[in-house]
Amino acid sequence: TGPLEQVLRAFRLRAQPTNARVTVYWGGPVEPGRGFVLHSTDYGVEGALMVAGSLAVSRVETVAVAMAEGRGPASTLMAFGYTNWGNGQLDREVAGGSWLVIGQDQKVIFDVPDDEKWKRAFAGFGVDL
Repeated sequence: TGPLEQVLRAFRLRAQPTNARVTVYWGGPVEPGRGFVLHSTDYGVEGALMVAGSLAVSRVETVAVAMAEGRGPASTLMAFGYTNWGNGQLDREVAGGSWLVIGQDQKVIFDVPDDEKWKRAFAGFGVDL
């Protein structure tokens, strides 16, 4: 967790001075200089990709200034880099049991403290970690 101002500077974005803070997550080893924001759909931004239900993803450059100025989405999760799968690879891994899939739960994504997310997600499978 650190000042959102650092993210703004890294992308050469200008906003009103802010004391806002943001936690930046590692999204994966591909293009670690590229930033993404998973966010609630209460904030309509051009270029946002609607993910599922009431979730969208946008590039940092399109939403960070609004976040700094208090005009951004109500809920956000910022990550740099991403992970990539080959065509059909993820579907095969899910079908083969390599992944446990739970329903979308915005509280787990945005509100539950990081050190509790796994416990909360696994609780849906009846597993107490």
